[in-house]
Amino acid sequence: KDMNKSAHLFEPTIAAIVTPVVLATLMTAVVEPRLNVDSLFLMVFATSIVSFVHTIFLGLPAVLFLKKMDKMMWWSLVCVGCIVGCGPTGFLLWPLGAEGGFSHWDGAKVVVLRENGIPTSAGWAEYTNTVLLMGAIGAISGLTFWLVQRIILHRNLTSKLRVK
Repeated sequence: KDMNKSAHLFEPTIAAIVTPVVLATLMTAVVEPRLNVDSLFLMVFATSIVSFVHTIFLGLPAVLFLKKMDKMMWWSLVCVGCIVGCGPTGFLLWPLGAEGGFSHWDGAKVVVLRENGIPTSAGWAEYTNTVLLMGAIGAISGLTFWLVQRIILHRNLTSKLRVK
């Protein structure tokens, strides 16, 4: 019986790990359709590691806390996923305190993101967009977790009803 309860977390956790990898691969295929296979493999590998670490070390403890508090609802898992997605990203990419300047080529012109250690409006916009994108991917992962868990619970319930 305890093994069955842990299975209620195993499959949804795997789904939550795989979701960002699938989303990142699809987004990359749309943005960079001519990306070579080696670069795509490296992106999938890196995304898998990041997703695994976020899900196991941040998402799963939050899920266990929600489960203990009896708050395992779709919206709470979406919120947790969003926080797990954007929290570390926002912290790690925080643009204040960095030295020097930074710019990149946007396909048409050079965009200055940081000048003399101070983020420009373009820098803040890129930071905000990146953090929100990671939050959205995390929210989708949280929703995926909830959906897979619901499917498993429904499957187990219907199989128990058939047995009786």
